[in-house]
Amino acid sequence: MIRTGRQHQPGPEGGGLDVRTDLRFGPEVQSLNKANPIAQILAGKLMLEHLGEDRAAELVEQATEDVLEAGKVRTFDIGGKSTCSDMGDAIAERLLKLKP
Repeated sequence: MIRTGRQHQPGPEGGGLDVRTDLRFGPEVQSLNKANPIAQILAGKLMLEHLGEDRAAELVEQATEDVLEAGKVRTFDIGGKSTCSDMGDAIAERLLKLKP
């Protein structure tokens, strides 16, 4: 499975930032729930910023950082044994606990 995408983020003065989000998995992770979802979650954060939802974007980033700093949930690519679902669930649970 190879899916790639580019998203252009306009800057405040007309410039921009191209954000590339790739899902390139070798046979060892395809359909095994082993992919790390953090890049996709942070791409969502960029979308929120683009839509002017700065506080929501901050909360997504904070939740992601909190989960990584806690170190309890780690996908195999960053030295753990947690699944993609485990990581996504942990970030979602942490996000729900943060104050809007």
